[in-house]
Amino acid sequence: MLPKRNRVRTQATVVAAIVLLAACRIALAAAQINSVVEQAATVPTAYDADVLVIGGSLAGVEAACAAAKKGADVVLIEDRAYLGYDLCATQRLWLETDEKPATPLTRSIFGSGAVAAPMRVKAALDKAILEAGVQFLTGCYGVDVLAAESGQPAGVVMINRSGRQVIRAKVIIDATDHASLTGLAGAAFRPAAKEPEELKYVVVGGRPVDGTTHRKLHVSYTSQNIEYPVYEYSLKTKRSGSGSGSGFRPLNDIFHKARSLTWTDAAADVSERLFHIPHNSIVSSVTADGNWPGADRVELGLFRPAKVKNWYVLSAYSDLPRKHMARALRPPQWAVIGQRVGRAADQAEGTKSGMVFGEYMPGRHADASSRPKSQAAVIPEQRVSRGRSDAYLVTQCFSVWKLFTET
Repeated sequence: MLPKRNRVRTQATVVAAIVLLAACRIALAAAQINSVVEQAATVPTAYDADVLVIGGSLAGVEAACAAAKKGADVVLIEDRAYLGYDLCATQRLWLETDEKPATPLTRSIFGSGAVAAPMRVKAALDKAILEAGVQFLTGCYGVDVLAAESGQPAGVVMINRSGRQVIRAKVIIDATDHASLTGLAGAAFRPAAKEPEELKYVVVGGRPVDGTTHRKLHVSYTSQNIEYPVYEYSLKTKRSGSGSGSGFRPLNDIFHKARSLTWTDAAADVSERLFHIPHNSIVSSVTADGNWPGADRVELGLFRPAKVKNWYVLSAYSDLPRKHMARALRPPQWAVIGQRVGRAADQAEGTKSGMVFGEYMPGRHADASSRPKSQAAVIPEQRVSRGRSDAYLVTQCFSVWKLFTET
């Protein structure tokens, strides 16, 4: 048995170790000082392009085809397994009574009717992009932006089942849902407005749910020779902050809320994502006119972030006045805008200049001395926050305890 003096000393040491363990956990959680180093890596270049379109929406495909038909070398990537997510995933497959298709592609989608089946949308977009000679990949996520030595965007890093690859491009069109790559490119976004944002959710079939804000569309959807009524529900949510990714959690929460509020056993289909017009659009270098001029005359500078060269935003995050955005996003108008952006991208500064891709500096934070001259990009060394386990902390406390007991 230990002498009383040693027992007291041991007990005090154990208590000190426990207190130290708790203090370490609190400090590490607060400061997040633990990190691991992700080593620099050489990433293969998948494509060199004049114009890169990220996102296979209706407008994204129109832009890609328009640029390719003008002679540009165009690549399009899409994270989903199909093109046309903005129509199919939202179930926004109809024309309003005063709308008519205005481009060959939208005429192919809708024909002489007012409703397009999802498979018809996907087939029409695939056919258009193949006929235009656009190289495209599905299942590819854009995760970072490359910069040239001058600082202007020079391409993106994408990730897919093969790992990470680079696409280097002279002009980039961000046609993704949330314009997240536009934020990585350094674009400024307007702060979220105080009033709530309105979101739309479509249910096919069944009866409308009491106590909800909705409208029954003037069209019906047909599946296996059965006609279903279509209901568009409206919900509202409020987000804070600015930037394309701000307030993503409220959007996810209200999506699940919409599913719960509107579901009935008789429903045949529903939206797989919400349709909404964010308040926090990009900041462009032009000022919009107060009146809607039409898709064929709208100022294309509203789709270009200020101070970000050779970059277009082809989504609800463009700088159109919010009161005009809903009209612009309707298929006939949105297709025309996509065409015009594609033609403008083909004529953008540098597209025809024969820039040498080897002069591009890979990685937004890469050192100029590390620029590769081969068809690959070097992703610079990064520090990534990682939490350490309790076992690690216990080991450290035990070491302290041994120090105390051995002195």
